[in-house]
Amino acid sequence: MFGCQATDYQSVQVHALPVAVFSYDPGSCDSTLTFTSASIDTAAAITTLYWDFGDGTLDTLYAPAVSVTHKYSTPGTYTATLTVEDANGCTSTVTDSVRRAPCIVAAYIASDTLLCQNYSLNFSDLSTCDGTISQWVWTWGDTSQPVSYNVYQALTPHTFTQPGTFLVKLKVTTLVGGTPVSDSATRVVTVVSTPLAGFTTENLCLNQPAQFTDTSQSNGATLLTYRWLFDDPLSVYDTAVVRNPSYTYPAPGTYNPQLVLTNQAGCRDTATTAITVYGLPAASFNHSLSCVGQPTLFFDHSDPYLAPLYLWGWRVSDSLDRFIGTMQETDPSSP
Repeated sequence: MFGCQATDYQSVQVHALPVAVFSYDPGSCDSTLTFTSASIDTAAAITTLYWDFGDGTLDTLYAPAVSVTHKYSTPGTYTATLTVEDANGCTSTVTDSVRRAPCIVAAYIASDTLLCQNYSLNFSDLSTCDGTISQWVWTWGDTSQPVSYNVYQALTPHTFTQPGTFLVKLKVTTLVGGTPVSDSATRVVTVVSTPLAGFTTENLCLNQPAQFTDTSQSNGATLLTYRWLFDDPLSVYDTAVVRNPSYTYPAPGTYNPQLVLTNQAGCRDTATTAITVYGLPAASFNHSLSCVGQPTLFFDHSDPYLAPLYLWGWRVSDSLDRFIGTMQETDPSSP
């Protein structure tokens, strides 16, 4: 109103902002992460670091500390934030996605103490994961195809058809946000050769000894042990330990004798062959009234057992001790 004026001058210093930068290290088993600030103090020393790990957990560091560890309770992807403040009170913030991978470890053992060729061997899965394993893949190191499944099973069987040394590998996989995370375990498995049991025998008649001939293949064994089980239900002594035994069955029927062949390592194989013991025919007859100088008639009443009779003859033990008539033979295939 009166045209009077006043002026005041002050100096204002504008400070440059610090530059917030950080990185993280997955650490052991990916369960605990180490966060490290690489922030740049452009105008004044950085004094304070404010961490927000994206799972509701906060932490504050004071210079000169620049690193902090954090363990996420579950696998997943989190948004971590670092805010740095310098001595001038200026702040800068950076945000980045952090993936906490699961702690997954592949492990297994061979459950069987004797690893033999042609045996069904079991492998026990000992893998661990703080997430959920979604796939198991076994590769056997032989010519067989890998085995893969998506539902946990404690034991996985495999048969090696050849002896030797094989690299058996188990790979386990879990998913984190749709991304697969895997671990593998590989072990050397030594498979011992197994002998190949075999024998021959023939069908026979009752009261005849059955002969058993070993046809086994040692498959490189230097010592073989034989154990025969003759499948005789009427005896507890129907066994033998020699290579080529014989055995007399007490009754007609069909039997299934076995040969159990074992090598010096304890690997064994079993062979079974059916044998039929035929029953004996029962000779029987009667005759007509016998008078001196008159013919006597003989009537055959023999029991053929299961097979038809095809060969027979008559012998009269009188003073001449002779055969009467002729030995007769019929075709066993005829009715």
